Amino acid sequence: MPGIDRSRVVGVSDEELDQFICGICLEVFVNPVVTQCCQQSYCSECIQWWLSDHNTCPNDRTQLGREGIGPAPRFVINLLNNMKVKCDFYVNGCQSVVKLSELAQHVRDCDYDESRRCRTCHFTIDSDCQHNCVDNLLVMNQSLRDENERLKAENKLLSMSGVIESTRSGLGNCVMTRQMAMSSPELIPQEARPSRCPYPGWIV
Repeated sequence: MPGIDRSRVVGVSDEELDQFICGICLEVFVNPVVTQCCQQSYCSECIQWWLSDHNTCPNDRTQLGREGIGPAPRFVINLLNNMKVKCDFYVNGCQSVVKLSELAQHVRDCDYDESRRCRTCHFTIDSDCQHNCVDNLLVMNQSLRDENERLKAENKLLSMSGVIESTRSGLGNCVMTRQMAMSSPELIPQEARPSRCPYPGWIV
């Protein structure tokens, strides 16, 4: 059936969503139409499928033919078009949430459509360009190399920062020890008094 699973709709309460549910597929309308006999709305494809085997309305069972079906009110269509839904391929990992009116275009371009992936390199194949597995893999390889170099540079900077901080800490300790030795030498045991600071030029 053509309806949209209600679990894909975002930001609409169950009570509000009940007004947009097809009575045949029990999902959110797709291309809704209305029966003239009882003004009940259905997906266009659903009611056409129903009438292929029945000649009565699925709601009130009165006589119904294809001529007894009309378009849904404009306000219903507008509300549906502005409704936000998850992508058809959300189960494949797509996190996009788009308006229902934009869903078809998004689905055509979605990178999570497995049918658009190359079975050799697993890259998404654009319909408007020629696919080349080797070129795509070379681009990915260069991208990974660039990322690796960037991480190396960041790691080097972090290491240098650690050395600088360690040096500052050591110099600070030397200064404190020297000051204590000069002001209160009796507070520092003899064995704890180094003859020379490990940093050149700083005599304790």
